Amino acid sequence: MIYHVDAERVDLGRRVARVVFALVFFAVGAYVVRCIWPSPKSQRERIEDYIGDGIICVLTAFFADSVRKKYDLEVDDESIQMRRGWFGNHRVRRGHIRYVREYRGNLLHEPALRIAERGAIGRFFWGYVSIPASLPEYQQIRAKVMTWARIG
Repeated sequence: MIYHVDAERVDLGRRVARVVFALVFFAVGAYVVRCIWPSPKSQRERIEDYIGDGIICVLTAFFADSVRKKYDLEVDDESIQMRRGWFGNHRVRRGHIRYVREYRGNLLHEPALRIAERGAIGRFFWGYVSIPASLPEYQQIRAKVMTWARIG
């Protein structure tokens, strides 16, 4: 069965929270980098750099459409595959699941089930299959994944 997962639609509250988080993360990172490699510029020029970089960061974070882009989720009796273009294809096979986490969601991420054939570190480097909780067949797919995880 193939399910079409649309891009996540982010409400204004989450979008603002993501912008604040991105701005704080960026400001701390920029400060650390500029402390390690000091610039011969005057203090006024450095503050202008921070302001300009911060504006770019806020605009980029605010107008980014979503965290999750649209993709197809193919579920059969032996595997679950996520197809999302050239670099977004991930697959988990029955009996090979080593990572199963159900995220309840927060300001930065939506509720979803994440599964991978590798452990937590391998999931980070080689990717995982994400099944959003907003999918109508979420509970059926989740039940299938849980039985597969017990097999492996």
